[in-house]
Amino acid sequence: PMDHPTWGAKMQAFYSRTGQQDALIQQLARGEPFADEMVGVATGPINNGSLNGLATELVLSFQVLRISEISQKAQTYKMHYIMVWSWRDCRLMVNCLYLTIPDRNENFDKFWAPAVRIAEREDDNRDMLVREHAVWGHGWVQYTEEHVSTFRCSFDFTEMPFDTQRCQLTFSMPGVPDWVHILWWGELMGEKLANSEWDIQQVADWATLTKSQEI
Repeated sequence: PMDHPTWGAKMQAFYSRTGQQDALIQQLARGEPFADEMVGVATGPINNGSLNGLATELVLSFQVLRISEISQKAQTYKMHYIMVWSWRDCRLMVNCLYLTIPDRNENFDKFWAPAVRIAEREDDNRDMLVREHAVWGHGWVQYTEEHVSTFRCSFDFTEMPFDTQRCQLTFSMPGVPDWVHILWWGELMGEKLANSEWDIQQVADWATLTKSQEI
């Protein structure tokens, strides 16, 4: 979008920003050097797609670290996992290779992140939550969340002890049409999953599906 009639000059100005990491983070959070025209970067991304009326593509990579506390009675299980969302935001272009903004940084919440819902998530351990924004100088953004959560799954034990249970995770952005943001799957990764009572399918064999639904 460097040749965009409205945003082209802004992109050049964004890309020329330089300085120490803390100073650059403050510049980005305020939308400098156009702070008077922009309300920071807390709103949805600006990129070649959005400037041309297309959806911003959000790519999710998902890493499973552990599955535990599988409860037949409650029909729930606990999972320790990391979600990494990637997208392009030209407002975050900067003359620096790489910046990280951890959730303890005072400017963290001034940066936009997708508000994603996992339908099967029953509970989330907020004490274990770790978040971070990573910004590459050319405007690519990675947003990481590490969680320990409890999920529901409808177990069926009619064929026990030879039963097979199939659980799913449904990710969505409620109220956001797919012409604004569209979700795509990236990598599925995981540690070797083991349980004393269950034979758990390894993450590499999990299946993914992407679909749109009217709102």
